Parts: sequence; structure tokens; C-alpha cells
Amino acid sequence: MKPIVSESLLDSDQRNGSLPDIKTIPPEMTAAQAPLDYSRLFAALHNTMETQISLADGKSAIIVAANSILIASIALTGGAFSATLFESSAPMSQRLALVTMAAMGVFLVLSIFYALRGSKPNLRRTRLSRNLFFFGDIAGMDEDGYVDAFLGMTMQDIKEQVARQVHARSLIIVKKYHSIRWSLRFLFVALALFVVTRALLAI
Repeated sequence: MKPIVSESLLDSDQRNGSLPDIKTIPPEMTAAQAPLDYSRLFAALHNTMETQISLADGKSAIIVAANSILIASIALTGGAFSATLFESSAPMSQRLALVTMAAMGVFLVLSIFYALRGSKPNLRRTRLSRNLFFFGDIAGMDEDGYVDAFLGMTMQDIKEQVARQVHARSLIIVKKYHSIRWSLRFLFVALALFVVTRALLAI
């Protein structure tokens, strides 16, 4: 098995004499034993998180657009038949259609609520009193104070704070997709009621 070794890490460490040449690394070395480039690892994790957040936000926007179209349909259709709801001559199918439209409106409102909730979940702070990789903490510091605090961190501090921030963003992604799943469920129910409504109006 070929060992996984970062070229950038090898270049810098080999110049410093702290890492053997790749040719001298035993071929049986496992990934756990190989040198690890944390900068690339955290960059990959960050890109993965950002991609998932962008996908979730895109889905929320599409759901809200679909709900808006259905709500407009309810407003146009319901307005034309609501005046005859209490007339004795109104057919039963038309009355039932108005009931299903009302139920459809409730489910659409719930769908929009969860879609918007997923677009802006509650941000979770890490256990640290201050995380220099969290934008809220960064904005709360003056420029010189942030630079001094950042440059004063040890490598272990950097790893810990980045790892905690990755974990916090993972929780945000979970909350986003949880809200999107509920939003889609309510939207599917509303679509089913829409089909039933059109069928009743066609009778």
C-alpha cells in the first residue's frame, strides 16, 4: 500500500531535515503512521461543509418558490369559488374542493416555515469562550487584537479550534437538512391535496 504523504509537507520538512525522504519510508507504513498535512485536511473538510450548506440553501429556495406558485394557484382558484360556498345550490364537489384548498394552504404555510427555518438555523457556539475561526468572535475583536491572538496560538490551539468549528458547522448542516425534510413532507401533502382539488373541481 502506497503511503499517503502531502508533497507540501514533505518539501518543507525535508528542507528542515525533520522528515526522511519519501524513498526511505517503508512501503508497509499505514496511513495512521504517515505524516499528516493538517492544513489540507481542514481545507478539505471546510470545502465539504460549505458545499453541503450551499446545497441545503439552494433546496430551501426551490421549496419556497414551489410553495409560492401553489399559494398563487389557491388564491386564484379559491377566490372564484368561495362566493358560492354557502349557497344551497353549490355542488358538494365544489364545497369539498374549497375544504381541500384550505387544508392545502395550511400545509403550504408549514412547508414554507420549515424551509425558512432551514435557511437560517441557530448558530451553535463551541465550548471555547472564543474561537478565532468563528466569524462572530472575529468581528467582536479589533484588527490588531485578532492578529495578535491568532499569531500567538500554538499548533495544538489551531487544530483544536478548527476541529471544533468543523464540528459546529456539521451540526448546522444536520439542522438544515432536518428542516428541509419536514418542509418537503408538507409540500408533498399539499401537492396531493392540489391534485384532489383539481379533480373535485373537474366533476
